[in-house]
Amino acid sequence: MEPVAFDEDRVSQLMQHMYSIKDIRAQTLQLEKLKVKVLEQCQEMKSEEGRFYDYKNELEVLEEERLAHVEELRQIHADMKAMETVIEEADEDRNRSLELAWNVFKEYNTLKETVNEGRYQLGLEEITPVSVGGDVIDKHYFKRMRSAFKKESNKMESRVTRERIVDDESNQKPNIFSIPSTSTSTSVLKVQIPPMKICQSCQQPIHRNAPVCPLCKAKNKSRHPKKVKRKHDDGENSA
Repeated sequence: MEPVAFDEDRVSQLMQHMYSIKDIRAQTLQLEKLKVKVLEQCQEMKSEEGRFYDYKNELEVLEEERLAHVEELRQIHADMKAMETVIEEADEDRNRSLELAWNVFKEYNTLKETVNEGRYQLGLEEITPVSVGGDVIDKHYFKRMRSAFKKESNKMESRVTRERIVDDESNQKPNIFSIPSTSTSTSVLKVQIPPMKICQSCQQPIHRNAPVCPLCKAKNKSRHPKKVKRKHDDGENSA
């Protein structure tokens, strides 16, 4: 029996083929592992993207809420400014009424002294002093009223001055809550103006807690100033 011829080239080719299969198998296993990692990372990327938009939407909601509060505070500030004007006018009217009342009282008091002198000569009782709310109206009464009015006016002036100082300081400070635009595709946030009520006279929005419309109050004050009417007490002037 003749021995089988050994083909070294053929054997070498088979060995190389087997090594190639081994390498391909190892690479295929590594490829599957990398494929799993790619899918996991893509899934994580999608999850992070979802969280990113959730956070972004929450930030926009907070920004809308902040702007709504800013608008509400601006409206309150405007109402306060208008009310300050009304109070200043009311203070002027009050002081004017005080001076008019004082002038009328001086005229009344002079006449009362003359009348009381005549009544004394006739044996009649003197006319009792005028009183209002339990307070006797005399020069001391007007002195107390002037002092009280001046004290209230000074308090109001101090408050207005403090508010103006605070406003100036606020305007000079940078807005740390401002949010720069990061994308041109982001739509402009719509500010939701807080609930207001409409004045039935001027149709202007006013703060929902405002008892009266400051603008109408100011206009009414300027158009219809108070007038002091002189009244004579027939009962006191009669003998």
